[in-house]
Order: sequence, then structure tokens, then C-alpha cells
Amino acid sequence: MPQKTPLPYAFAKREEFLKLPLDRRTKHLWQAHDFCERQLGQKRFADDELRRNIGVLRRMMLQVAKHVAKQLREEGAWKDPADGRWPRNYKGKDPEHWYDSGAFPPQFLALPRDPDGWREVLAKDPDALFEEMVAWTETPAGHAGVADAELQKLLVERDASTLRAEKADGAEKPQPAAAKNGELS
Repeated sequence: MPQKTPLPYAFAKREEFLKLPLDRRTKHLWQAHDFCERQLGQKRFADDELRRNIGVLRRMMLQVAKHVAKQLREEGAWKDPADGRWPRNYKGKDPEHWYDSGAFPPQFLALPRDPDGWREVLAKDPDALFEEMVAWTETPAGHAGVADAELQKLLVERDASTLRAEKADGAEKPQPAAAKNGELS
């Protein structure tokens, strides 16, 4: 008889796991998520239950990412695009699964709510912030974040503030002639 894979800590020791501080949960969340993904299509657990667990684990990873983003915002780390902790800059190993889980947020999520503070950061290299955010949406926490109402509101607020600032500055971006004439290239 084949030996069953043991349950990950987050499931096997659920009460202990839930008592851990948010920033100590990432490795366990990642292991539980990976376990559920590998069990899909097997006969040990119902796929519906596994998919539900995957969704819950993703939301828990998002909760950690929001917690970390808040800490980074408060310490002012959002001002430094070269900070080695941002996912686009981090080149080290990831034994605690901060980056592959999405529990360490992209710089964009750590920007302050006040647009005056982050316009300068966005002006320096908006493509890097955008690409990092897009890459983050491919992580488990990012999957949960795409549908997260709080993050959606934040993105809309920042887009609206950016547009208002550009209009106030008269900084309309030049468009190619074809785009001005309504033609597609």
C-alpha cells in the first residue's frame, strides 16, 4: 500500500499555525498551497475541497502581503525603488517563500495613499513598478489580490489621482499621428 503524503503544518497543526504572527506563516502557507495543488486530480481529497482550500490559502497570503506593505509604507521603504527587498530587485534564495507566494508585496502596494508622496516614485520608472505588479499577480497572493475589493479601489484611486495630476500639469502624453487620427498601427 502506497504511503500517504503527510499533511502540511498549516493543516496538521491548524491551531498552532493560526497563532503564528502573520510574517511567520509564509513558508507554511506555501507548503499547504503546494500540497493542495499537487493533490488536485488525485483520489485522496475531493477537488472541490482542494480548490476551496487553495482560495483560502491565497487570501491568507494576500493578508500577509497587505500586512508587510503596511509595515514598508510606515518605515518609508516605498521611497527607494532600488531597495533589494522589492520583488524585482531580490536575487537571493527564497526558503521562506516570501516571493514565490507573493507574500512580499510589490513596491506599488506599499505606496502611501496620498498621491503627492508617490508621484515622484512613479515618475522615476513607472514601467518597473507596473511590470513588478503584473508579475506579482501571477503569484498565489496576487491571484487573490486581483479580485480584492480593497486593492481594486486603491488602483482606481491612484489611476484617477495620476490623471488629475497630469491634467493639472498640462502634461498630456504625445501620441503617434496614427493614434491621434483614430487609426490602429
